Amino acid sequence: MGEIEQRGDAMRGELVARLSGVLIAPIDREDLFRLSRSIDDVLDNLRDFTREWDLFGIEAAKAYLSLLDATGAAIADLQRAVQTVARDPRDVKQVLAAKESAEEIRRLYDVELGRLFRGKLTMEVVKSRELLRRLDVVGLRLNEAADVLADAAVKRWA
Repeated sequence: MGEIEQRGDAMRGELVARLSGVLIAPIDREDLFRLSRSIDDVLDNLRDFTREWDLFGIEAAKAYLSLLDATGAAIADLQRAVQTVARDPRDVKQVLAAKESAEEIRRLYDVELGRLFRGKLTMEVVKSRELLRRLDVVGLRLNEAADVLADAAVKRWA
């Protein structure tokens, strides 16, 4: 995950450098910059999730599987949304799907947190809560990225 995050940082740096020399882009330059920042935040939080997983010595993965599956689906939906908005900004169905996927992460976070807090408060519960929160933040950042795409699409309608 660390290598993926570093590649993402390098790609974002490349994008920012290229944006300075572009007059016209399929999406507004400021929106592309905001989108890249949200995606960078997603990668940062996923890297931190895996790092903390190792640091905390977590063995049980069941509580995280639904959130990780939802995260993978949301990332795929966001990728399709970016491609769709670049081609046809009036087609916002995929942007809405990306927002729904990001909200699913948030919903699953609430479910898992509720399940976690029904038990006895232990150090394992505290560790799990921290990891669940990392994935919740990923959902927040994916939602922000979808909002950026919606903003970009509206700007291109005019």
